Amino acid sequence: MESFRHRLRTPSPAMIVALIALFVALSGGAAAGTYVAAKQLGPRSTSVEPGHARILKLVAARVAYLRAHPARVHQLQGCCPGPRGRRGPRGPRGFPGPPGARGLTTLTSRNGPVVHMCAFGGGGCEVAESIALCPAGTVPVGGAWAGDAPDPIAIATVGASFPYPSNSTPTGWGLIVINDAPVTASFHTAVMCAD
Repeated sequence: MESFRHRLRTPSPAMIVALIALFVALSGGAAAGTYVAAKQLGPRSTSVEPGHARILKLVAARVAYLRAHPARVHQLQGCCPGPRGRRGPRGPRGFPGPPGARGLTTLTSRNGPVVHMCAFGGGGCEVAESIALCPAGTVPVGGAWAGDAPDPIAIATVGASFPYPSNSTPTGWGLIVINDAPVTASFHTAVMCAD
């Protein structure tokens, strides 16, 4: 009894792989045999054992279906798509979309009054403010300044540039300028208005 136990050893990994391969090979042969038998005998054959007749009928019906619908075979096999077809006709024109938001239609420029500043060091008169107002129905979108004759600005500091008035809906643009030159200077504010 002990010698018999020594002869039976655990199978090696190679033996396990070989047994699995043998099982798969035999199973494939059985499946192929079933297919050939179903093909030869047809779905109404009576020369098959009663227990297997139902399976063979199903296989034969499936083979007949695939023969009758060859396009379906490619779909079942996941075959590659064929060449690209021709471009189809152009579709009907779509409905027009809703109107967009109103954009800026007109920009206008308005000049404010010319203001004069004394020379630097002359006291409070070296600082001046000019305000340019937009026409009614328009809004300010920006502002600038320009020097005026006979004494345009040579050196100056812009103390503030702002929509006017700053505490309610703007209707113009304001500038506060400090004259840094030892001579008098004049300027005016310009505002860009949009309707």
